[in-house]
Amino acid sequence: LEVHPETFAELEPIARGIAPLVAESGVRTAGDIRRYRALGASMVLVGEALSSAEDPESATRTLVQA
Repeated sequence: LEVHPETFAELEPIARGIAPLVAESGVRTAGDIRRYRALGASMVLVGEALSSAEDPESATRTLVQA
């Protein structure tokens, strides 16, 4: 699976106001979340970053605080 986080920035102006903006890929760090929020995301989908973390609870806490 190839991830292209820049696609969110390209589509955001088109989708703004039509539906909630959800970043669905490329979310691994708190910095990724902050970047997507700055681009207008109201939600993010985090998958592999949590499922592969040594301590998923700690990883979740770190991401939630972003």
